[in-house]
Amino acid sequence: MWTAKRFAVGRSPPSFPELPGASTPTELNKALLDHFFPGEPASFTNTILLPFRECLPRAVDEVGRPLDRFSPSSAPGPDAIPNSVWKRVHHVAPHLIHDLLAPLVAYGSHPLTLKRADGIVLDKPGKSSYDSPSSVRVIVLLQTFSKIFERIMNSRLSCVARATGLLNPH
Repeated sequence: MWTAKRFAVGRSPPSFPELPGASTPTELNKALLDHFFPGEPASFTNTILLPFRECLPRAVDEVGRPLDRFSPSSAPGPDAIPNSVWKRVHHVAPHLIHDLLAPLVAYGSHPLTLKRADGIVLDKPGKSSYDSPSSVRVIVLLQTFSKIFERIMNSRLSCVARATGLLNPH
């Protein structure tokens, strides 16, 4: 609309950034989309991982703390395993999840299979029209096992960041 108004009052058209192969607005749109939203991620080619020597020792309650914070009624991700199942597994066999995550933590690897997520577009209530992007919200559902792994790594990284002075106290 703004560009059309500028044309109507006789001003010069907007200039497009200089991108190779993007001389028209359609080509610029495609170039920007390809840049910011690339296709499938490149496959991991390095198959030999070495363990980190500075890996923090494992704590027994490291899995229990993130699971306590998870809501048992939240929607599961692509793995279709609700949080209540992982809580029950941890209650019955406390070391099982911990032992499954140990190699990932020790080798600093987060496999592509655990990074898969489902995005769901929901309408915001009370909007008069659902034609604009501001009238919807996107909810991303991660795999529940990946959520546990992410919380453990976040707590470990925050401990290291505080100990080394990387976090601002304010």
